[in-house]
Amino acid sequence: MVEEAGFSPNFWEEDSAYSRAWYQNTNISVGVTDAFMRAVENKEDWNLISRTTGETIHTVKAHELFYEMAKAAWICGDPGVQFEDTINSWNTCPNSGRITTSNPCSEVFFLDHSSCNLAVLNLIKFWENDTFNIQDFKAAVERAITAQEILCELGTYPTPEITQTTKDFRPLGLGFTNLGGLLMVMGLPYDSDEARATARGIASLMTATAYLTSARLAKVLGPFKFFRKNKKPMLAVLNRHSKVAAEMEDSFGLIKESLKVWKEAVNLGSKQGFRNAQVTCQPPAGTTSFMLDADTTGIEPEVSLLRVKFLSGGGVMNLVNRLVPQALERLGYSKDEIDTALKYIEENKTIQGCPVLKPEHEPVFHCAYPAAPGDKCVSPMGHLLMLAAVQPVISGGISKTVALPHETTVDEILNIYTQAWKLGLKSVTVYRDGSKASQPVSTEKGKNGKNGRKKPKREKLPTTRKSITHKFSVAGHDGYITVGTYEDGRPGEVFLVMNKEGSVIRGLMDAFAITLSVGLQHGIPLECFCKKLEHMRFDPSGITGNPEIPFAKSPVDYIARWLMKEFGPGNEDGNGNGEEVKVLGVESSNFGSDASVCAECGSIMVRTGACHTCPNCGSTTSCG
Repeated sequence: MVEEAGFSPNFWEEDSAYSRAWYQNTNISVGVTDAFMRAVENKEDWNLISRTTGETIHTVKAHELFYEMAKAAWICGDPGVQFEDTINSWNTCPNSGRITTSNPCSEVFFLDHSSCNLAVLNLIKFWENDTFNIQDFKAAVERAITAQEILCELGTYPTPEITQTTKDFRPLGLGFTNLGGLLMVMGLPYDSDEARATARGIASLMTATAYLTSARLAKVLGPFKFFRKNKKPMLAVLNRHSKVAAEMEDSFGLIKESLKVWKEAVNLGSKQGFRNAQVTCQPPAGTTSFMLDADTTGIEPEVSLLRVKFLSGGGVMNLVNRLVPQALERLGYSKDEIDTALKYIEENKTIQGCPVLKPEHEPVFHCAYPAAPGDKCVSPMGHLLMLAAVQPVISGGISKTVALPHETTVDEILNIYTQAWKLGLKSVTVYRDGSKASQPVSTEKGKNGKNGRKKPKREKLPTTRKSITHKFSVAGHDGYITVGTYEDGRPGEVFLVMNKEGSVIRGLMDAFAITLSVGLQHGIPLECFCKKLEHMRFDPSGITGNPEIPFAKSPVDYIARWLMKEFGPGNEDGNGNGEEVKVLGVESSNFGSDASVCAECGSIMVRTGACHTCPNCGSTTSCG
């Protein structure tokens, strides 16, 4: 764990683990073909091809490579997997190019140099009088698509290529959020056939209405530039959307209504064309959901009925799902029973086990992660089946994470990737709870009850402890270092005496010693202090008289280097009898008995032939 290595796991803190490793805030995906997936299934060889020359660089076992991908995702959540042949089978403009990748969140799958013109609708706003208001939803889709079309023209884009592709194809990405909250209020378990049919109905109606609006806009403004070139495959994709939608039937009449709209959209579009090459996708809608006052994000189920969101700038938000009372009321519970259930959630972070909740209603409140030991949650297959229900009736992709409990194995992730391909998904991403030391949404408040960070605990030194005192001198300024140690030889306190009582430098050294002591007793590794402090340059600086540290750039530089020499890694007995001292990665045996001090920076120089070179600043003794 990063904490044991001496780094903070919190991404908002300076010098944290996340600032020391690249790509920590980047989504990484691997594109695979159907041929590769068949090779995985059959445990066949797979050639790794150079993208510039087309030559085979290396041959590997496909299933072993796929296993390594799943193992990496088990460790840190990346990579996700994109199924390239599936993606391109839904391409509305194949005659203009192949879809090679997506945007970072994998909801926009379109031609190279495309733009993300996204918007989302909060589904709970359309739940009225125990039913879904179809007409209001259609009206909202029409207005949203019209507004996005206007912004598509008026917006500015980062490169000329993106600007041109946007003007030529005008792709839009309307999606929705709060599906998990809506299903809960409807009294439908997220992992149920009825919930999946409802989600498909909403997505199908949204996409059909969006394409119908696009066709009406084309009648007035004209179709996108390359519609005629892609007319036949685009109409084929739209008919395929309609055909897939008809495979399910929901209890709210959403799919039935969408089939009517699909028919009208295809008929009008075949005559007038479409203003937009794509119209819908499903973004993650994380921050947007909070702005829209949604209780769940995108297509996701609820994370937990009681959860905490860690903010990137520090601080936390306690988030309690406000839709639980509505769900319980729809399921027939009285006001007293609802109050009892809410109090139970506050005390236990879960409704499971609540004495007033009927067993048959428990699945309605299953969340992405178990909030308490023994809790049931949405299964991995439940996530995949929801993706499979929605994906075939939207233009783009779905940004969704298959949430996994901490105990999930690599083989289980491997199976999820394989099942995603078989279900016809365009992409899939997994996240194993707690696999990253810092994650934005958690079901835990943390040990200290505030922000998920462990509260530092002081380790006091024994009343009677061993110590070592060292006298030093920097440019004629004398001082004394006294280090008290724990029973195992680790340093736990530092006292510094330098110059006369009451002087400025004496006061600064006292403050410096107190800082070191408090940090050491609260678990900060000594080397973390020393690496930050060594080579600090200020007066007094100069000759020390210590043959092991002959020159110091400041008293702080000397103290840090001496502490590392005495107590740093490799000193098994805690008193400098460990491995040979190295300076800037150069072994001390390389310095030579006649090594001199660099006149530029004060570091010990290294013999190079007949001369000496400074490994710190590169200065030489001018022998050419």
